[in-house]
Amino acid sequence: MRGDILTMDRAGDGNLRADLGYSFCGVINAKTTSYTVKQNEAGKVFSNLGAGAAIVFTLPVPKIGMTFRFMRLTVAYKVTITPPTGIKIQNQTAAQSIMTATANTTDVGIVTVVGISATEYMVMSESGPWTLNDGSTVI
Repeated sequence: MRGDILTMDRAGDGNLRADLGYSFCGVINAKTTSYTVKQNEAGKVFSNLGAGAAIVFTLPVPKIGMTFRFMRLTVAYKVTITPPTGIKIQNQTAAQSIMTATANTTDVGIVTVVGISATEYMVMSESGPWTLNDGSTVI
């Protein structure tokens, strides 16, 4: 997905929606402070649009097929995605956070994570500077 163009529009219902030209992202749930995502919010898109500082999204315990998409739209601030204690992301040996590059980058970041078991998330797609805590790239 690197190099894709993200289009943002207000829909007729007033909600902000994102379109990658080939894959509709859906309604964007903008959060300006750190937020704990709930299992019943699977399938939703979250962003830091309007945030005035770095924020953390904490994932819920995964279920197989449970999907979340995160977007860093306010590029001046880092977005971190953290699993709950004991949950892994991307086959790490210990629980790891996914984060965007530091605040000095101008790249919009988009990442989709999906639950593949009761103890692990995998990254299905990403665009932008997402890395794991160990410094490795996501995909």
